[in-house]
Parts: sequence; structure tokens; C-alpha cells
Amino acid sequence: MRLFRQELFKIINPLVLAVLAVLGVVYFFLFASFSIEYFSNGENAKALFQLSSGWAQRYGPTLEPEERAELDGQRERMLEEFSSLLAGFAQRRLASLQERYDYDMSHGYPFDWEEWKRDVAFYQNLPFHDYNSFLAYSQAALEYQERNGIEDWNTLQEAYPYAGTNGPIPEVTNYYQIQALDSFLEAYDNLEHNSYYQTAAFQAAPQHLQERIRALDAGGRGYLPQSVLDSTSQYAQHLALWVVLSVVLLLSPTLVRDRLHRMRPQQWASRQGRVRVLQAQMAAALVSALVLTVVNLAAYALPYLSQGPLRFRDFSLYNRYSGALFPWFDWSFGAYLLVLVGMCLLLGLGAGALTVFLSQYSGNYVAMLLKAVPLFLLAGALFAPWVMKYAFFNRPVLAGGTATLFPGAELLCVLALLALGAALCALACWRQGKRELLGP
Repeated sequence: MRLFRQELFKIINPLVLAVLAVLGVVYFFLFASFSIEYFSNGENAKALFQLSSGWAQRYGPTLEPEERAELDGQRERMLEEFSSLLAGFAQRRLASLQERYDYDMSHGYPFDWEEWKRDVAFYQNLPFHDYNSFLAYSQAALEYQERNGIEDWNTLQEAYPYAGTNGPIPEVTNYYQIQALDSFLEAYDNLEHNSYYQTAAFQAAPQHLQERIRALDAGGRGYLPQSVLDSTSQYAQHLALWVVLSVVLLLSPTLVRDRLHRMRPQQWASRQGRVRVLQAQMAAALVSALVLTVVNLAAYALPYLSQGPLRFRDFSLYNRYSGALFPWFDWSFGAYLLVLVGMCLLLGLGAGALTVFLSQYSGNYVAMLLKAVPLFLLAGALFAPWVMKYAFFNRPVLAGGTATLFPGAELLCVLALLALGAALCALACWRQGKRELLGP
């Protein structure tokens, strides 16, 4: 145990930890922060996330037909709110025009009467007064734009002020919430009244996937927002890559440092013997890799949880209204997050075992670097993001390919990486046991 503690303290080098911390912060803000800043990417995704959060508190993890009927009443209230917000917007603009008039008159500034009167007349008689009339106004603007070949938005605004989503109306009203609700209701009603099993996409799916879809449909009407799954998958990929990179950087100098300082002859000649010394070094390296991975997970969990995904922790992973992602296992979203955490822990241990094995056979830092770079590229840049991308959902082996992964393939791949690292470490210990005390 004393030898283990000594090896552990050798790995925990304050300078190395400080460099890792700086690199970790830089990496997070360059790559992983995007998934947090745009957790719900797009105005409609943000609106659906807000709506789903409210439904989760009121209806729970499923939305049954009798509960769906209540959403019509919610839509009516949102339409009334839109009209109220629109009227408030017009009043604020009229008040702003009056303030500009008073200020310019009191200071004797030149004043464009025609423009001022035109703006006042527009806000006093808006060409739209509610959601439906605004949609009609926007559609008329779109037809006018296409008919006249207008590409510049400012030119279009001269004929149709505030038309479409480029104007301020969606920002000052609940326009996006209504859009998101309408899209959700349309998808819900289509699947309730039209069988998905008759579509060409379902008929072209493999038999085992068809059976899985039928089983998922029988399990309830979950509505986990797609943006939550997308951001979680993207964030997990960045986290997995950093886990591998940080472990490789921490452990690469572990055994090389002893060789450079000519410590091996003293270690081999000690009472512990070369095998026990090497075992202690590898055990310390694996514990360090595990602790570092736990620290990374904790650091990444804080910004992720701040986005509020745990309000959907009891939801099924399957959202029948959002697309073609079908989970192979009947996990809740909260259980799925724990599985992803476990996958990252296994990745960290596997990367640690491979790194310490390569460090054992490196005579200097350059030699170790030539081994660490390919290890990171294979296990970190390629393998880790691939295995975490929509893990345990139906997905192709390679992007754009037709061959799909079988259920649980991601876990088997990570376990295979860990088993490879453990086998190589065991082989290194076995070889040391076969060598003579003063052998090379």
C-alpha cells in the first residue's frame, strides 16, 4: 500500500494538473460549450422545450388523448396573449414616436413630418391585429417577394413592414410558442389518425426494427423534446473525447519519467520486485484515470444540469412525434444519463490502461509522444465520439451507411477497449515476471 501511495503521488503532479485544468477550460469553451449555449438550438426548439416543461409538470411523462384535448384550450389562450402583446407593442411604438416628437420640438431639431405621420398612422391601424391576420400578412409579403423577385429584406420591408420571422413581431410576442404548439399538435393528430405502419419508411425498415417500433408505440405517448436528446448526444461526445485526452496527457509520462531518472534498476532491485512495482504503478495509474474521469464528469455535469434536462428524467427516450430515433432499451431519460456516465468511466479506464502500457515501453518523452498521439486519435478523436453519438439508438455503423449497429453494440465496444487495455497490462506484468532481475 505504501508503494501504491508513492506511485499515486508521483502521478498527481501539480504542474501537470494545472496544465490539464487550463487545457480543459479552453477545450470546453471551444467545443463543448456550444451544446450548452444552444441547448435548444433555434427559436422553435426553445419554445417546444418550454411547452414540454410545462406539460411535464401538469401531465407527467406521457400525453394521452384526453390530455391532448386540453392543449386546444391552451392554444386559444396563447392566441389571446398574442393579440394582447401585439397591441402592447403598437402602443409602445406610438409612445416612442410621441417622445421623439416632443424631444425634437423642444430642442428645435429638424423634423420629418411626413415620415412621422406615416409611422403614427401605421401603428394606429396595424394591418394585422391577431395571430391569424399576421400569418396572412406574412404570406402576402412572401408572395409579393416571390412575384417581384425581391432579395433584399429592407426593400421588402418598405412594402410590408414587420412581415415574417425577420421582423420584431415574433420576438415581442409568443409567436414561436404558437408555432411549436401547432407543429406538435399536427404531428400528434397525424399519428393518432394515420397509421405510421403503412408508410414507406416503416415498410423499408428491417424486421427487428419494425418490431421494436411497435413495442415502443405500445409503451405510451412520450414527448421528450428532440433538442434535449440532440444536445445530450453532442455534449456526451465532447465529454468522451476530453476524458480520453485528459487521461492520456496525465498518464503518458508515468513510467517514462522513472526510466529517464534511472529509477528502474533501483525499483527492480528492491524487496518488492519488478512485478509488484509494476503492478503498483499500473494500479495507481488506473485509479488516477478513474479519479480524473470522475472530476471531468462532475465539472461537465454542472453546466449541463443548469439547462434543466432533469425535469424530463422520468420520460421515455422514445418520442413518437419527433423523428426516426428509436431506442433499443426501455430506459427513462434519467437512467440513460447514468448509462452515459458509466460509459465515460469505462472509456477513462480503458484509455488509462492503454496509456500506461505504452508508457512502459517508451524510453523517452519523444517515443511516448509518438505512441500517445495515435492512441488519442484512435481512442479519443475517432472511437469515443463515435461510440457516444446517440448511443443505444438505432443508427448506422458509419454516417450515410446502410449497416446498423445491433442493440448494445456501444457498450460491447467500450468493454472491448477496456479488456484490451487490461490484457496488455497483464501481459506486461507477465513478461516482467519472466525476466531476470537485472535483465533489460
